Amino acid sequence: GTAIKSGLFEDGKLTVTDTFETQADHGADHVIQKVITHAMQFTSVSSIGISTCGQVDTQQGIIAYANQNMPGYTGMPVVSMIHSALHVPVYIENDVVCAGLGEHSFGNARGCDDFLLVTFGTGIGGTLFLSGRPYNGNGPSRGIMIGGLLNTQVCSDDPWDSSYERSASVTRLVQDAAEIDPSIHNGRMILERIDDPLMNACVTAWINRVGDGICSLVHLYNIPKVIVGGGIMENDLVFDALRIRCHQRLIPGFKGVSIEKASLGNQAGLYGAYTLCSRTI
Repeated sequence: GTAIKSGLFEDGKLTVTDTFETQADHGADHVIQKVITHAMQFTSVSSIGISTCGQVDTQQGIIAYANQNMPGYTGMPVVSMIHSALHVPVYIENDVVCAGLGEHSFGNARGCDDFLLVTFGTGIGGTLFLSGRPYNGNGPSRGIMIGGLLNTQVCSDDPWDSSYERSASVTRLVQDAAEIDPSIHNGRMILERIDDPLMNACVTAWINRVGDGICSLVHLYNIPKVIVGGGIMENDLVFDALRIRCHQRLIPGFKGVSIEKASLGNQAGLYGAYTLCSRTI
């Protein structure tokens, strides 16, 4: 993202928070050095947890894959770099998995060991928890490719044009809304005009696509709870309409599933990073 959030936990409570600019366009090494410099002010920490974008090899402590939003991040040995500078144990995990850890330990997934977390923003991220732990799958993607669900009715030379992410991310919603009003360039502007009939219809069509994807995931995994996150899902009208759509479309035998908002907002990653430090993943 555009900002790095930091937090200090003492006795399981978040006591200090800070935010500073990522400057990702300066490259990954610059960003990690900023993190190290920032962390040096806390002289008595016992461990450091990192919630990060990209696919993470947690065993090696490296970034297995990241896009070019932060040049040089793929392959970077983040854990060893920070450990060498600060000399404390360092733990790292994908940001969506960290959000799931945070929700499981502190949020709306407490007491539920089997659940899905799906987040909607620029793209779609997700993670599956089974028996209280993120499902690893085969390799470092760790269940984060929920946005890759395909709609085979969409015909295109680019197979990703048919993906759940292309049809149900907030990016797609903004693109559709901009066809109605070219001045619109974010979800907040859309919600401010939700009473406009054309905009309302645009949002409803998007919610239907979001809900149908969630129903597919519920049918596939048969889990008791789905947590949905992302800034747009904090809007009660959007979330309530999504929950109604899901319960309308679920096969009757699956209608006992609970669909809830993520409760930790933009601090979910901080709570997840703390959880990394406090238990073995």
